[in-house]
Amino acid sequence: MSMRASLCGVAALCVAFAGCSHNEAEYPDECRDGPGDDVKMAGRTAGQGVEAGAETGVAGVKQTGRAVGGWLEGGSDEANRQWEKGKIETKQEAAEGKQEIKAEKRPNCP
Repeated sequence: MSMRASLCGVAALCVAFAGCSHNEAEYPDECRDGPGDDVKMAGRTAGQGVEAGAETGVAGVKQTGRAVGGWLEGGSDEANRQWEKGKIETKQEAAEGKQEIKAEKRPNCP
C-alpha cells in the first residue's frame, strides 16, 4: 500500500469519526450549518492533524540528528545536551500543532 493511499485512508477515518461526533453544548446553534458544516470542520481538522503530525515528526528527526552530531563532536555528554535541547523544541512544535488543530475544530460563527 502506498504512502498516499495510507494517508488518504487515515484522513477519511478522521473525517468519518469527527463528523459523527460534536459537542453541541460547546457551540451555539447559530454557529452550525448542519451536517455539511460538521463534515467540513472534520476535513479541516483532519488536514491540520496530518500537517501537525508531519511537522512534529520532522522536528523529532532533527532532534535525533542533532544528538548523533553531538555525540560525534563531544561524546555522550554533548549528545545528551543536544537531545534535551531537541526534546524541548519537539514538544513546542507538538504544542503549536495542538493549538492549530483546536482552532480548526471551531465552527465559523458570525
